Amino acid sequence: MSKIRLMLVMMVVAVRIAANCQTAKTPVFVSQGGADSVGASVAYALKEDISKSNRYSLAPTKEIADYVISLASTDIGEAHGGHRGTWSAIAVLVAKKSACSDDWLEVVHGIEISGTQRVKETASDVLANFDKAISGK
Repeated sequence: MSKIRLMLVMMVVAVRIAANCQTAKTPVFVSQGGADSVGASVAYALKEDISKSNRYSLAPTKEIADYVISLASTDIGEAHGGHRGTWSAIAVLVAKKSACSDDWLEVVHGIEISGTQRVKETASDVLANFDKAISGK
Protein backbone atom coordinates (compact mmCIF):
# COMPACT_ATOMS: atom_id res chain seq x y z
CA MET A 1 0.00 0.00 0.00
CA SER A 2 2.84 2.42 0.76
CA LYS A 3 4.36 1.87 -2.71
CA ILE A 4 1.08 2.83 -4.37
CA ARG A 5 0.79 5.91 -2.17
CA LEU A 6 4.38 6.90 -2.99
CA MET A 7 3.72 6.46 -6.73
CA LEU A 8 0.60 8.62 -6.50
CA VAL A 9 2.48 11.36 -4.68
CA MET A 10 5.25 11.24 -7.30
CA MET A 11 2.68 11.51 -10.10
CA VAL A 12 1.03 14.54 -8.47
CA VAL A 13 4.40 16.23 -8.02
CA ALA A 14 5.36 15.49 -11.65
CA VAL A 15 2.08 16.98 -12.93
CA ARG A 16 2.57 20.14 -10.85
CA ILE A 17 6.15 20.55 -12.08
CA ALA A 18 5.05 20.09 -15.69
CA ALA A 19 2.28 22.67 -15.25
CA ASN A 20 4.74 25.21 -13.84
CA CYS A 21 7.13 24.67 -16.76
CA GLN A 22 4.63 25.80 -19.38
CA THR A 23 5.71 29.02 -21.04
CA ALA A 24 3.47 31.95 -20.20
CA LYS A 25 2.27 34.09 -23.07
CA THR A 26 3.43 37.69 -23.19
CA PRO A 27 0.48 40.09 -22.69
CA VAL A 28 0.13 42.72 -25.43
CA PHE A 29 -2.33 45.62 -25.48
CA VAL A 30 -3.41 47.11 -28.82
CA SER A 31 -4.69 50.68 -29.07
CA GLN A 32 -5.99 52.39 -32.18
CA GLY A 33 -6.67 56.03 -32.88
CA GLY A 34 -8.16 57.42 -36.05
CA ALA A 35 -11.60 57.66 -37.59
CA ASP A 36 -10.83 55.64 -40.71
CA SER A 37 -12.28 52.21 -41.41
CA VAL A 38 -9.08 50.62 -42.76
CA GLY A 39 -7.07 51.53 -39.64
CA ALA A 40 -9.83 50.20 -37.39
CA SER A 41 -9.98 46.98 -39.43
CA VAL A 42 -6.19 46.50 -39.16
CA ALA A 43 -6.39 46.97 -35.37
CA TYR A 44 -9.19 44.40 -35.16
CA ALA A 45 -7.26 41.90 -37.32
CA LEU A 46 -4.11 42.47 -35.23
CA LYS A 47 -6.05 41.73 -32.05
CA GLU A 48 -7.35 38.52 -33.62
CA ASP A 49 -3.81 37.49 -34.63
CA ILE A 50 -2.49 38.14 -31.11
CA SER A 51 -5.38 36.17 -29.59
CA LYS A 52 -4.51 33.17 -31.79
CA SER A 53 -0.76 33.45 -31.16
CA ASN A 54 1.23 30.81 -29.31
CA ARG A 55 3.58 33.47 -27.88
CA TYR A 56 1.30 36.40 -27.06
CA SER A 57 -2.01 37.04 -25.35
CA LEU A 58 -4.28 40.02 -25.89
CA ALA A 59 -4.29 42.15 -22.75
CA PRO A 60 -7.65 43.78 -22.01
CA THR A 61 -5.96 46.84 -20.48
CA LYS A 62 -2.65 48.65 -20.83
CA GLU A 63 -1.99 48.28 -17.10
CA ILE A 64 -1.54 44.50 -17.25
CA ALA A 65 0.35 44.41 -20.56
CA ASP A 66 4.10 43.97 -20.99
CA TYR A 67 3.93 45.62 -24.43
CA VAL A 68 1.66 48.10 -26.15
CA ILE A 69 1.19 48.31 -29.91
CA SER A 70 -0.30 51.72 -30.70
CA LEU A 71 -1.79 52.34 -34.12
CA ALA A 72 -2.65 55.87 -35.31
CA SER A 73 -4.26 55.96 -38.72
CA THR A 74 -5.65 58.40 -41.22
CA ASP A 75 -7.57 57.99 -44.47
CA ILE A 76 -5.44 58.61 -47.57
CA GLY A 77 -7.80 57.04 -50.12
CA GLU A 78 -8.28 60.15 -52.22
CA ALA A 79 -4.56 60.96 -52.21
CA HIS A 80 -3.77 57.36 -53.17
CA GLY A 81 -5.92 57.49 -56.29
CA GLY A 82 -9.02 55.94 -54.78
CA HIS A 83 -11.98 56.93 -52.69
CA ARG A 84 -12.25 57.72 -48.99
CA GLY A 85 -12.25 54.57 -46.90
CA THR A 86 -10.09 52.54 -49.27
CA TRP A 87 -6.51 53.35 -48.10
CA SER A 88 -4.94 54.42 -44.81
CA ALA A 89 -1.54 55.45 -43.53
CA ILE A 90 -0.94 53.80 -40.16
CA ALA A 91 1.74 54.88 -37.70
CA VAL A 92 2.83 51.96 -35.52
CA LEU A 93 4.56 52.43 -32.17
CA VAL A 94 5.65 49.54 -29.95
CA ALA A 95 6.44 50.29 -26.32
CA LYS A 96 7.63 48.06 -23.48
CA LYS A 97 6.74 48.54 -19.83
CA SER A 98 9.77 49.66 -17.85
CA ALA A 99 10.95 47.22 -15.19
CA CYS A 100 12.01 50.10 -12.94
CA SER A 101 9.05 52.51 -13.14
CA ASP A 102 5.60 53.09 -14.57
CA ASP A 103 7.13 54.46 -17.76
CA TRP A 104 6.85 52.95 -21.22
CA LEU A 105 9.98 52.64 -23.38
CA GLU A 106 9.84 52.82 -27.17
CA VAL A 107 10.98 49.62 -28.84
CA VAL A 108 10.29 50.35 -32.51
CA HIS A 109 8.11 52.52 -34.70
CA GLY A 110 7.13 52.58 -38.35
CA ILE A 111 4.53 53.43 -40.98
CA GLU A 112 2.26 50.99 -42.81
CA ILE A 113 0.16 51.79 -45.88
CA SER A 114 -2.87 49.54 -46.05
CA GLY A 115 -6.01 49.21 -48.11
CA THR A 116 -9.28 47.40 -47.78
CA GLN A 117 -7.79 44.40 -49.65
CA ARG A 118 -4.64 44.29 -47.46
CA VAL A 119 -6.03 44.44 -43.91
CA LYS A 120 -5.08 40.90 -42.82
CA GLU A 121 -1.68 41.13 -44.53
CA THR A 122 -0.95 44.43 -42.80
CA ALA A 123 -1.95 43.04 -39.39
CA SER A 124 0.31 40.02 -39.97
CA ASP A 125 3.18 42.33 -40.98
CA VAL A 126 2.74 44.43 -37.82
CA LEU A 127 2.77 41.31 -35.62
CA ALA A 128 5.81 39.86 -37.44
CA ASN A 129 7.71 43.16 -37.09
CA PHE A 130 6.72 43.32 -33.41
CA ASP A 131 7.96 39.77 -32.88
CA LYS A 132 11.21 40.55 -34.65
CA ALA A 133 11.77 43.75 -32.66
CA ILE A 134 11.25 42.21 -29.22
CA SER A 135 13.07 38.96 -29.92
CA GLY A 136 16.09 40.69 -31.44
CA LYS A 137 16.04 38.41 -34.48
